[in-house]
Amino acid sequence: MTTMLERYQLHFAAPAPVTSKEQNRLYRKALLEFETHGHLTGEQRQYANLLAVLIEQYEREKYPDADVSPTDLIRELMEANGLRQKDLIDILGGHESVVSEILSGVRPLSRTHIENLSRRFLVSPAAFFPPVVASHGRKHTRERTAEE
Repeated sequence: MTTMLERYQLHFAAPAPVTSKEQNRLYRKALLEFETHGHLTGEQRQYANLLAVLIEQYEREKYPDADVSPTDLIRELMEANGLRQKDLIDILGGHESVVSEILSGVRPLSRTHIENLSRRFLVSPAAFFPPVVASHGRKHTRERTAEE
């Protein structure tokens, strides 16, 4: 039986900087498999961490100032992962109507929604907070204080 790490080492040879959407998709797929596997060896954990760094580096360069709404981000993640609205029911809880309300902007994301989305798609929870528009009209993410 081939272990998860051996399978990806054979497929990727050695992880290298991400240079294409397809490579990014493959690395994200591998990282998700590591994440869902559960009990990783130290070597597997290091490999997964390296993939995460390479993915993050690529996405920061490719999408430097991506001020997107949480709903746009969810839609992008759905498309990138081949998911439909009904596939989010288990992630967001409730019924398809809850998912529909969130995607249409009628219902805001709860803390539980954000935690579940973050865990499922391996992105920072901060990505699901809407950008804040400053008084001078520039978008930025609100910084948290030590008390929060």
